[in-house]
Amino acid sequence: KKFPVSNNGKLDRKSVPKPKMHAHEGRLTSRIPTTEIEKEIAKVWQDILGISEIFVDDNFINLNGHSLNAVQISSRLSHKFGVKLAASAIFENPTIEKLALMITKNNEINTR
Repeated sequence: KKFPVSNNGKLDRKSVPKPKMHAHEGRLTSRIPTTEIEKEIAKVWQDILGISEIFVDDNFINLNGHSLNAVQISSRLSHKFGVKLAASAIFENPTIEKLALMITKNNEINTR
């Protein structure tokens, strides 16, 4: 492949595509899912987003998640955990860690 050049024949740096990074690349530490809720959420994200390795602090949007994915994820998790989970909850709690905490709190409220 050729690099993009400007009208004067020099490298057109603005047109060079930025390299894609994995959502967890460059981190010093990342925690794998450990609780049952985190593990279940990770399985659903892996299935829907097509990613084999997900950490609890990976961001849904950085994993190229979009609104249709959020609808699919919220539907599966609602069924799995027996809670009402709107797709917007995925964007408001964009990591597995935050989403698991929200589901845990929701379950505690519903069992009182």
